[in-house]
Order: sequence, then C-alpha cells, then structure tokens
Amino acid sequence: GLYVILGEKSFPKAGDSLGGPEMTRLLAELSGEYDLVILDTSPLLVAADATALGPIVDGVLLVVRAASADRRTQAEVVRKLTDAGASIIGTVLNDPDGATS
Repeated sequence: GLYVILGEKSFPKAGDSLGGPEMTRLLAELSGEYDLVILDTSPLLVAADATALGPIVDGVLLVVRAASADRRTQAEVVRKLTDAGASIIGTVLNDPDGATS
C-alpha cells in the first residue's frame, strides 16, 4: 500500500515550477486519491524547493541534524518558510551524536 514517485535531478529554477498551479492541481488530485502525501525536498538553504512547496501543502515537518545544527541557521530556515507562507507543524531531530557525515 505504499506508492513512491521519484523526482528527477534538480534543475535551474525548480522552485518556480514547484509552487505553480500544475503542482497545486497535482497535490489536490493525489490528496483525493491517497490518505497521506509526503514530499521530501532538498535542504532549504541548498535549494528553494521547500520554500516553493511550503505554502501549498498542509504542513512542513523540519528535519534537523541535531549534532551540527546551530540556532542561527535554524532560525533562518524557520523565517524563510514562514515568510513564504508555510505552516511548520514540527521538527524531527536526527543524528544527535554526529555519527552521520
């Protein structure tokens, strides 16, 4: 009962297309068909995907590498998402011991 759609490698100005009407229609269609739709994006400070998708999804769950995240960077991420109109619903802290490089 799990379906996965893989995306292509990133392309210039991907953020412009992701927040557009075609993506909004696709998400509405998928939401009508499936109980839960999860989108995994590149890190916010690396690509604009999360900023573009944030306003058109029900909520954003931040995933933070606990061992290497600093408060200033996380505050910037939250500011960018909220400025874009995203609703942040929570945060997951992973890699607390810094075991992942």
